[in-house]
Amino acid sequence: MREEKLLENAEEALVAEVVRRVVKKLISVQKKALVVYTGSLIGFVPALVSLQQLQQAGFTFDLFLSKSASKLLNVDTLRTVLAPGAFYQEEQLDCAPELLAALYYTVIVPALTVNTAAKIAACIADTPAARIISNSMMRGKNVVIARDGCCPENAERAAKGYNMTPALKAKLSANLETLRDFGAALCGCDTLAFKTIKLIEPQAPEAAPRASVEDFFSVKRVIGRKEVVSLPAGSLLRVSKNALVTQLAYDAAFQRGVRIEKEV
Repeated sequence: MREEKLLENAEEALVAEVVRRVVKKLISVQKKALVVYTGSLIGFVPALVSLQQLQQAGFTFDLFLSKSASKLLNVDTLRTVLAPGAFYQEEQLDCAPELLAALYYTVIVPALTVNTAAKIAACIADTPAARIISNSMMRGKNVVIARDGCCPENAERAAKGYNMTPALKAKLSANLETLRDFGAALCGCDTLAFKTIKLIEPQAPEAAPRASVEDFFSVKRVIGRKEVVSLPAGSLLRVSKNALVTQLAYDAAFQRGVRIEKEV
């Protein structure tokens, strides 16, 4: 009887170890991600910081840039900071976008434009970027989209002088809800790392990178460079969800390793 119990325990331990290794392998495969830039400048720096946090969590990236992204974004900075294994630009892509999408279990969109969001929501895929994102959702892949670049309520867009009617705001917001219904995981550019890790490792929500020094909270409506440089390097600054974080503040945060998180 004792031998039977020992054998049963050994079988359970073996099964548990096999399951652990399979799960570890699946997670590892999903941590090889294609990062798709579609040309929005809104949230560029905080999204880049989030991608660095994902690298610290074991993610590796290949990059795809649309034509507009190649013109608007600092390509050298992206290649230096993210050190992608492969680098694709729309004008040089030598295979069908769907074939490229099929290679990855995870697609991350740090900056989705209003135009691309509207096309995907309407099931129109007439650009390589839209085809990659749409096809990935059709295949049930992990698709994580930072909504800042196409969200009508984004404070940075309002600061640039955009004054949309309620009807237009509602339409753009509806596009985002449609993407969510299609299976995309939406988040802010500053919570991109946490959202991606939580999607891939749902049983480990605390796996997202944590501040290494102290947590700070600001109730200010506008967060500028001064608020960031006064904090210890590597700390976390929490701000209200409606706070406007200036580009200078994000630049300073990037240089000092300070994370800025907005309340949900």
